Amino acid sequence: MSRKKPEPEQTRWEFSTFRRPNDYSVGQWRQDCPSSFNGDVQVHKYRITIELVEEPVETVRARLVDLWETCDNHHHWAPLRAAMAATGGVFTTEQGCRRAR
Repeated sequence: MSRKKPEPEQTRWEFSTFRRPNDYSVGQWRQDCPSSFNGDVQVHKYRITIELVEEPVETVRARLVDLWETCDNHHHWAPLRAAMAATGGVFTTEQGCRRAR
């Protein structure tokens, strides 16, 4: 009977996300000392770097327009308008939350 060799532990993850980090999410990853609990031994250190990906303002505005045009929740209208204003743009009369008209 042959035993399968264990898969090597993944040591690198790289991905992009639209989720903004906050104190809670960072706290979920923070651990200041090694531990062993329920069979999970954590003795290796990992470095996690979070940085904003700079993109052209046109790209951000296009995403906002898409969100605005597909939005059906009136609670999102003011935050979407504020986010667009922060880019120096405004929603045009041709664009608009379906139920806002």
